[in-house]
Amino acid sequence: MDDCLKLLKGEKDEQKFAGLLLATRLCQGNDDASVRKIYDAVGFSFLNRLLRT
Repeated sequence: MDDCLKLLKGEKDEQKFAGLLLATRLCQGNDDASVRKIYDAVGFSFLNRLLRT
């Protein structure tokens, strides 16, 4: 999970996207603590841009 969070905190969008793909393999949707860590690491602005494009 630590490597995943490092990717999500990366400077490039490609790193963040790779981190999101990895996150789908590492945690379950009902694991609220992990989902929150992922959300905090990637940030709202990236998720917002991802959904808009």
